[in-house]
Amino acid sequence: MVQDGPSEKRLQFTYKLHGMLNAMESKGTNHIISCVGDGSVFKIPGQDQFEKAIRRLYFDQSKIESFIQQVSQLEGTQEESHGSQK
Repeated sequence: MVQDGPSEKRLQFTYKLHGMLNAMESKGTNHIISCVGDGSVFKIPGQDQFEKAIRRLYFDQSKIESFIQQVSQLEGTQEESHGSQK
């Protein structure tokens, strides 16, 4: 049995993240999580709603911190906790 390596898991996570962002936009739930500008950034203004209702539908992490950590491990990403992109 072949196990997924770190690159494969990152790719799977990226596809799930992209699919979730597209679904949220289609459902009109941009007040919970949405892309910003050209789509290279996303924000989670409704963090409580995201954690309770949405994250578990798409991801296996049990805590928002785990989700954020996995996002931060994607190449070229950084967490911003203040400013216009918060």
